Amino acid sequence: MQKLRILFAEDVSTDREMVERLLIQNDIEFVSECTENETDFTSLLKNFEPSIILSDYRMPTFDGMKALKIVQAINPQLPFIILTGSMNEDIAVECMKNGADDYVIKQNLKRLIPSIKSAIEKKRLQKAEEQSIIQLRKSELKYRLLIENTPDGVFLATSKKFTYVNEKFREIFEYTLNELNDLDITLSSLVTQSYTDLLAKKDINLKNDNQRMEVIFVDIISKNGNIRFCEFTFIAYKHEGTMLYQGIVKDLSLQNKLLLRNSMLSLAIEQSPVGVLITDEVGTITYTNRAFLQQRACEYDDLIGSKLEILNPIYKDDDYVKNIWTTVTSGNTWRGEIINHKKDGESLPENVSISPVYNSKNELIHTVAIMEDVSEFKNAITELEIAKNKAEESDRLKSAFLANVSHEIRTPMNAILGFTNLLMIPEIAKEKLAEYIEIIQNSGQRMISTINDIIDISRIESGNVFIKKKETNINDLIIELYSLHKSLSDKKNISLDISIPDNEMGTIFTDPAKLHGILNNLMSNAIKFTSKGFVRIAYNKLDDHLLFTVEDSGIGIPQHLHEVIFNRFVQGELGHTKTFEGSGLGLSIAKSYAKILEGKLWFESKPGVGTKFFFSLPIPNKKHNLETEIGIKSKTDISQN
Repeated sequence: MQKLRILFAEDVSTDREMVERLLIQNDIEFVSECTENETDFTSLLKNFEPSIILSDYRMPTFDGMKALKIVQAINPQLPFIILTGSMNEDIAVECMKNGADDYVIKQNLKRLIPSIKSAIEKKRLQKAEEQSIIQLRKSELKYRLLIENTPDGVFLATSKKFTYVNEKFREIFEYTLNELNDLDITLSSLVTQSYTDLLAKKDINLKNDNQRMEVIFVDIISKNGNIRFCEFTFIAYKHEGTMLYQGIVKDLSLQNKLLLRNSMLSLAIEQSPVGVLITDEVGTITYTNRAFLQQRACEYDDLIGSKLEILNPIYKDDDYVKNIWTTVTSGNTWRGEIINHKKDGESLPENVSISPVYNSKNELIHTVAIMEDVSEFKNAITELEIAKNKAEESDRLKSAFLANVSHEIRTPMNAILGFTNLLMIPEIAKEKLAEYIEIIQNSGQRMISTINDIIDISRIESGNVFIKKKETNINDLIIELYSLHKSLSDKKNISLDISIPDNEMGTIFTDPAKLHGILNNLMSNAIKFTSKGFVRIAYNKLDDHLLFTVEDSGIGIPQHLHEVIFNRFVQGELGHTKTFEGSGLGLSIAKSYAKILEGKLWFESKPGVGTKFFFSLPIPNKKHNLETEIGIKSKTDISQN
């Protein structure tokens, strides 16, 4: 094919570039000009002398139909193809009726190359046919040689019978010329019933417009009942007073089947959920499907024409690449896992299968890679492993917790039983009696505290915790906690201090039991782990929340335990079980209650210096309705801290 001179009637530069890129890929040499207005189009049509027109159907100030009419007026033999984003059948028929050679949807550009070749060839044949008609009277032999050797069916007919058909026509329809005339077959009788009306309309157009050319696509039916999809190109003219029809029939059946097959394969690959990559024989990327681009969050132009190295620096490993290409070029499929990369550099693990593609000469022309993203699969495995480890850790910690709780129940129970037996001694002294009773009471309180912690944590685990809000006096609650813990702090010779703001806060709307539980657990822990010095509880109003602090000068919390100190079932693992009493659930309960009240609980600690816990509690913007709050089960996710 000679170098094409293409005139684009197009207002979208990217569409023109896409067509030009397709032409280059198909080794078609060309020069081009582009315009989107009627004036420039008419000027270029005369001065540029294009060999084909590619026109968009709709443009802001111009359209394909206008361009077609201009071409028909100036040079009707110039190939004209409508290239558009979308087109319904009526518009397509109208374009073809007005002289367009073909129309191609932009989403199916694969059809453009054969359409260009067909249009040029058709115009060439049309021109040859016109010349042959002119030369018909001069040389009957030349005319017959031309027609008989054309690859398409050619016919000449009147309105009632065929006067000439070439060999290809006879092959397509399976009739001889004598059979066609003996059976009195007309042109309309050779097409299937669904196309007879269309052919009749074309016939009327031809009769009313002498020398006009019509092109239609129809299903023809042969002598033996075979149906073929064909392109009819024919004209009508008067010769010596008789209306003659001359036409060309192109059998598109095989081409149509191949197009449908290729379209099906193309759709299957393009819509495949796994990535598909095609390279040439040296590893240059020539095609990727939609899934491949989506996996990498990149565009088509980012990859096409690039080497495989763009996907992953691992391809720079010569031995690795050599292994892949040795496998593929030896005619085998390479399978394995490759860590590729997305456009932003994020790693992309994939199961890859690379296969060779050979031509009829057994030459390697392409490789096809199927790439399946296994990120979610690997993440699922990782999550399962983490869940397994957590389950094992939880099981271990629960075992330690049960051992600790068992100790916390048996120890006070033994004390209760032991000292109850001592109380039965008749001659026991009064001072001993008082001491034993106090030990029994303390042991009972210790056991009740352990049972309460277990009940609380069970409710939290099951989500069966109810919020019961009411007007709560913060100062009274602080004083109550002070009184509750004063005797124990005095016994340990620890200073217990409280700090209440001068401007009394008064009351807020909250759940007093939960708030009491949080502060009580914090104070109990502070006193438990402080052997000398002080324990101090204070609060202040800051903007829209209250900030409570419980500070002590105790043993502190080692840095490596900061991340787990609020976890359940951890106390048995902290190494304090033999020294300090308690179930180890206090901080976990406090943390859960803080979350239920939409507050925050955190701490600062230094081993050997002390610990300071902070609790931030939001202050409601307005007073809540007491009846609607009481007894409503918390919807907060309190099963996890």
